[in-house]
Amino acid sequence: MVIKNNGNIGIGTTTPETKLVIKDGSSMYVHIGADVPGIAGDAPTVAFSRYTGVSGYNSHYYYQT
Repeated sequence: MVIKNNGNIGIGTTTPETKLVIKDGSSMYVHIGADVPGIAGDAPTVAFSRYTGVSGYNSHYYYQT
């Protein structure tokens, strides 16, 4: 677990892009916060995503307010 200077928290990752990122050790992520990678807009979002590494994040399932 890591807490960055900007307040972002990463569990299973040392580079959280949003307020909370949980990585399961493979390519599955949970993002909570605004500016989720691969999802347009800066509204609060909860996203479940798969990272391919080649084409970026895909297979998003998300709720955005």
